[in-house]
Amino acid sequence: MSKDNIIQFPDRMGDRGIKRLEIIENRISEIETENEFLDGDIEYLQQQLESNFNEVTQLFYEVEKLQKQALEEKLVEFKSEFGVDINFDADFDLTPEDK
Repeated sequence: MSKDNIIQFPDRMGDRGIKRLEIIENRISEIETENEFLDGDIEYLQQQLESNFNEVTQLFYEVEKLQKQALEEKLVEFKSEFGVDINFDADFDLTPEDK
């Protein structure tokens, strides 16, 4: 009779162990989903970087073209003391015999 009055304590790994396993599985699923989003973001950002690089390259070519045009238009013209027009094209690439 005395055994009928004993209250059983819950098993430590009973329901809690199963719930904890479900929690861990759910968290793993969440992490997998987050990683898929991150992979998509990385692909998008890589494409944006390549697009920006190509655009900057084209802009530098355009700047180079505009600078060349501006330099050609601003060719320095000197007049000597005798009134003779001299077109001066700066070429500083001297050969050894020019030195």
